[in-house]
Amino acid sequence: MSDARLPPPRRASYYSQFDEPALLAVIVAAVSGPSSAAAKRCVRNLARSPDLRQGLMPAIPALIDSLDGVAPHEGAAALCNVACLNEAKEKVVASGAVARLLAAVRRGGLVPDAAEDLVACLGVLTGGFKPGIEALFQAVAEEDGSATVESLIDLLRQDESPSLQSVAIDVFGGICAASPRFRGCLVQESSLVREALPELLRSDSAEVRLAALELARLLVESDGFREAFQRAGGVGALQALLERDRQSSAGGFGLMAALQLDDGTGIRGARAPSQRELAQ
Repeated sequence: MSDARLPPPRRASYYSQFDEPALLAVIVAAVSGPSSAAAKRCVRNLARSPDLRQGLMPAIPALIDSLDGVAPHEGAAALCNVACLNEAKEKVVASGAVARLLAAVRRGGLVPDAAEDLVACLGVLTGGFKPGIEALFQAVAEEDGSATVESLIDLLRQDESPSLQSVAIDVFGGICAASPRFRGCLVQESSLVREALPELLRSDSAEVRLAALELARLLVESDGFREAFQRAGGVGALQALLERDRQSSAGGFGLMAALQLDDGTGIRGARAPSQRELAQ
C-alpha cells in the first residue's frame, strides 16, 4: 500500500477496501508515533483517493508539525494529497503550513526528490488559491524575503532533476499569474531573469524548456524584463529553443515578437523575427 500507483480503472475498487473509519484513525494516530514515516506514506497514498481525504484530515496538525523536522518532505508529500480537498486546503493554509514549507526550503540540504515534495505541496497550497498566495506573501514579508525567493530559484538550477525544475517553474508561474507585484519583484530584485531563466530555456529537457518559455511569457510585460533578459543572453537562448522545438513551441514566436532587438541598448516590442534573425 505504501506506494501504490494504480491505473484509473482500478483505483476506486482498490481504495474502497481502506474506507474504514477505524483503520484511518489508526493511521492518523501513527503519524505522531514511532512509525511516523510509514504512516505518512500511507496518508500520502491513501489521500490519492478523493473518498478518503476527509477521513485523513485529522492528521493535518501532526503533518504540519513534521515540516519543522529532519525529513520535512515526508509530511509535505502527505499534505500535498490531503490538501487537494478544498476544506483541507483551507485548514492547512490557516495552520501556517506555507511559512513552514518555505522555511524548510530555505534550510536546504535535501535531495531533489525530497525538495520536489516540498515544492509540489507549496504549489497545491498557492496555485489559484488566494489564501495560500496571501500566506506566501506574508511569510516572505516576515522573513528575509530575498533569501526566501532565491532559495526557490536555486531549485531551478537542479539540472540533474528536470522533474523538480518543472514543478518549481509551475509554482513560480502560478504565483506570477496571481500577482503582478510579485512578477515585478521577481524581475527586478531576483536572479531569475538575470541568471536562471536563460539556462532553463537551454535545458536538455523539453518539458523544462517549454515550462520556462511559458514563465517567460508571463514575465515579458514586466518593467525591466526585456533589458535583463537581453543582457543575460536570453534572446539567444530563446532562438535556440525555437530552432530546437519548432513543432511544439509556436508560442515562442509571440514572445520573440515582444523581444525584438533594437540597436543593442534594449529590447522593444516590434514585428515577428525573420528567418534570418532566427538563424543568427
